[in-house]
Amino acid sequence: MKNRLLLLLFVGLLLGGGWYGFKLKTSLSQRHHSIENDEATFAKVERATIVDKIVISGDISPDSRNSVEVKGEISGKIKKIYPVIGQSVKSGDTLIELDDRDLLTEKSTAQTDVEGAQLSLDKAKRLFERSEKLFQKKLISMEESENKKTDFLIAQNNFVKSESRLRSVIDKLDKTQIRSPINGKVIALPVVAGQVVVGAGSVNAGTLLMTIADLSKMIISCHINQIDIAHINENQPATFKVDSVRQDLFKGTVSIISPTASSKNNIKGYGVTIQILELDPKIRPGMTADVTFLIKTSENALTLPLSAVFNDENEEKVAYLRPKPKMEPKKQSISTGIVTFDRVEILSGLQEGDEVLLTKPKSPQK
Repeated sequence: MKNRLLLLLFVGLLLGGGWYGFKLKTSLSQRHHSIENDEATFAKVERATIVDKIVISGDISPDSRNSVEVKGEISGKIKKIYPVIGQSVKSGDTLIELDDRDLLTEKSTAQTDVEGAQLSLDKAKRLFERSEKLFQKKLISMEESENKKTDFLIAQNNFVKSESRLRSVIDKLDKTQIRSPINGKVIALPVVAGQVVVGAGSVNAGTLLMTIADLSKMIISCHINQIDIAHINENQPATFKVDSVRQDLFKGTVSIISPTASSKNNIKGYGVTIQILELDPKIRPGMTADVTFLIKTSENALTLPLSAVFNDENEEKVAYLRPKPKMEPKKQSISTGIVTFDRVEILSGLQEGDEVLLTKPKSPQK
């Protein structure tokens, strides 16, 4: 009987100890969880440097003012292409040569016509001069004299027309040699030797032969929404990075702001052109640039996480001070300055070290 009582007492102690340990562990776990939630629910007003900036992506390209689309002035078959893509050319260099065999034949014919017209003119001139003398001696009639004069003027006119045709053919022959209008690099070459191309004229745009650009002067084209465009001005400095060399920061300046809005990806905004300063060889046309415009910087400013600032029923900015035990949170009106994607500058209403809620309480104290 005694042993049985001892056994029951031992089992009771074990059960009691286990229950106490479970309650203690649960209590500590709940307390730890409460502390974690408490730390995650509050934030301190801290001093930091806060920067208001606009970050936008843009495309790098040669400046259109220093880029030329080369087109021929006459139609013909491409005989030879001299440069290749990426090759540097100078103004006046021959880029493309068109087949000139038909024009050479036409030139030979025109030269023959000029020679024939010259012979006819010389003959008509001699006859006219002779008729003038005979008429003065009254050996021929005035009508016959006038006819010789007319023949001479017609011959003279035919000679001028034949010379004009010859000059036209020579001009066309010169245009079979298509030359570079600027110094630069060939960045596009959409044609091949043997291809028949159309010359640019008043009724058609002509075949694009190649594009030449001065790559020492390049730009970034951006599209900035109608809200942020109010902060962008001409000659405003900007910095940018490119994916291929993320560690390097390059400089630019705003050169053109479009006066009218346009839509891109269903967003209304304005085109902005940034002139790249001190061009680096690492920067190439077609790259995407991440451009940053610094709008305003505030150093040693009072700041809070953006999630700690709320709008009250009057649409005024407020924060809720961290309550003491068994007290309700207190609503505090504040005024704000610079706002970034994660923090906000506090101009008044709070002091450094103040602790505020990151979530809006259900029944805050007025």
